[in-house]
This record gives sequence, C-alpha cells and structure tokens, in this order.
Amino acid sequence: MGIGLAIAKQAASEGARISLLARSVDQLQKAKESICQAYEVEVSIFSADVRDYDAVERAINEAGSIDVLVVNHGVYYVEEFETQGLDVMKTMIDVNLMGSFNVIKAALPLMKDRKDKGPASIALMSSMAGQVGTYGFAAYSATKFGLRGLAEALQQEVLENNIHLSLIFPPVTETPGFEPARKTMPEITKIISSTSAGMKAEEVGKITIQGIKSGSFSIPCKLDGRALVIATAGLSPQRCSSWRPLKWFLPVCFGL
Repeated sequence: MGIGLAIAKQAASEGARISLLARSVDQLQKAKESICQAYEVEVSIFSADVRDYDAVERAINEAGSIDVLVVNHGVYYVEEFETQGLDVMKTMIDVNLMGSFNVIKAALPLMKDRKDKGPASIALMSSMAGQVGTYGFAAYSATKFGLRGLAEALQQEVLENNIHLSLIFPPVTETPGFEPARKTMPEITKIISSTSAGMKAEEVGKITIQGIKSGSFSIPCKLDGRALVIATAGLSPQRCSSWRPLKWFLPVCFGL
C-alpha cells in the first residue's frame, strides 16, 4: 500500500468524503474499491498528470469543495549527483515541485471560496530527505526542501483565509516502489538508510491525519524525525490547534 492510499483510508475511517487524483485509471479504481470495501464513504476518482495544470484544474473543479488538500504525489530516483542524468533530475522537479504548484494553484480558489469558513488545510508530503540532505538524494532533496519554502511562504498568504499548511516528514516507508528503488541505491545510501527503521504506509497515514487535525505545521513520523524538526526549525510556524476536517482531495502519484 502506498502512503496516499493509507492517508485516504485513515480519513475515510473518520467519515471523510474522499477525492483521489492520479494518472492511472486502473490504480485509481483499485484504490476506490479498497476504500469502499472497508468504509461506507463517498469516493470520487480523477485521472490527471500533476505536470499538466489544465488537466489538474479540470479535475479539481469537478471534485468540488475541498476542506483538506493532501499533496502526496512524488517520485524519487537515488543516484550520485554527478552520474544522475539531467532528464531524471528534471522529472523529479517537474513532478515533486511543479506538480505541487499546479495542484495547489488549482485548488486554492475553491478553498478560499468555501461556504464553511471553518479551518481548512493544505498538507504537503515532504520527507526526512527534506529535513537533511542525504547521500544519493541530492536532486530529490532539492525538490523536498523546495516544498518547505513553499509551505512557509504560502502559510503567510492564506492564514487570513483560515487555511493552514502542514509538512509531513516520513522516513523510509514500505511502499510498492521502495524495494525496486533500493536495489539501485548507492551502497553508501543503503548503509545510511539502514540506520533508521522503516515504517509501514498505514503508520504514516495515521500520523499524517493526526498531525493535520492538530493543526501542526511540521509533522514528523518518528523520534529521529522529531529531533530533526527541532534541530532544523528555523523560523517555521509553530502551531497546534484542534479541528475536524470533512472533505479531502488527495493527488496521488502511483509511478511514472
């Protein structure tokens, strides 16, 4: 199970209406069936490439009102900077960073114009590689560090609209895409990643929902992640509040 589906299932378990966005119609249909089999909630699916702003905008407008936007999509390729191709780096930038711009830019007008002016949330899926640079993750880390700058600046712009930003920092997570990526990791990267135990997607999903509901800006998933949040806090917003989100939209990248 991927992190996106795990988040969707956790939200569904609390009665949320779910909208899923991904490129693959087959994967979307499987995700919808998995959620609907477990929970009696409304699930809508939309096929679009996050790199295509027009397609994303159409999907989001069709989805309708959004209380919680979870920007979860992402790809990563682990390789030393010197040998990694620029085309691979550009793919990560286009999906992880520009894709996030596209999703948020398309959703923001709807979120600002929502009838219920209660708290709303935009949650960005970063990574522990977005807290500290790691060998083999130079380009990937750059995209995840970029999300932090986006979240910190955007929080200032939308606070008056009662919209709150969150950054999630999961460690290595047991997802369908992890094992294939691990096989091609540089040996040094394998050694570094082995020093921190991985997590299951379901654990990350539960922590993500708890963090969003608490109104937290930084959402670490493990003890070492919490230590990194403290060590790298800088001028990041420090916030904690309680509220109940209702309608969720999750762009999920199932792989290119």
